[in-house]
Amino acid sequence: MAQQIPLALILFLLGGWAFVIWGVAVRVTVSVTGHWLVGHFAHHQYGPPNANMSWRIINANVQGRDVSIAGLISMGESWHNNHHAFPGSAKIGLLPNQPDPGWWFILLLKRFGLVRNIITPAEMPERRERVRLTPSNSGWTICQLRKALWRRVFGI
Repeated sequence: MAQQIPLALILFLLGGWAFVIWGVAVRVTVSVTGHWLVGHFAHHQYGPPNANMSWRIINANVQGRDVSIAGLISMGESWHNNHHAFPGSAKIGLLPNQPDPGWWFILLLKRFGLVRNIITPAEMPERRERVRLTPSNSGWTICQLRKALWRRVFGI
């Protein structure tokens, strides 16, 4: 938490205690709570056994699931099934319908020369334990049905 002190001092000088409370305490609380909520929903099974999964890791004690409703606000962290499949990857929104603002930010930093040696799934070694689930055994058919219904109703 010591890393918050410089920001807290600047905010205090700009606007007093109200700025510190909103700029440090509330911001950190919301961020940490969001992180914990994504972790909770990603590691617990709600629905069919393979729902919200594109990958299964054989002999893993915990399988990560995607929490699609939080894709944007979690900076892509909610694509947790991909994180379990490719744990060292900087890019975890792997499908076209998985927005990953964290990855976009990393690309911006790369453009300015501030990061290097970025690892993506393409650079990672093959894992025998990682099994790609097909639509018939992954629960994606339910997601595809929901998406088709959404497009039909809202024309998106």
